[in-house]
Amino acid sequence: MDDDCPDRLKRFLFPLEQEAWTEELACLDAKYAAAVMLLSGVTTAVGMYEEVIRAFLTMGLRSFPGEMVICQKAPAAMDFPLTADSFCYK
Repeated sequence: MDDDCPDRLKRFLFPLEQEAWTEELACLDAKYAAAVMLLSGVTTAVGMYEEVIRAFLTMGLRSFPGEMVICQKAPAAMDFPLTADSFCYK
């Protein structure tokens, strides 16, 4: 997977995410990831989607909303207010 497809993100991964992403899948994936992180000693993570952050918090993992920094349409937009304390710049 070196550079056999230089546009892999735009040609394959982003369209796949658009087609396959569901709130339920994001929640289940996030709960699994939270369990793995907690077992390895990680206590805080950043989430890009509301469902992910809720799942992290449900599992007992501290979580902060992260802002996307790529010009690509995401399957779900976050509805968290950004403040000066979030260190996110538009």
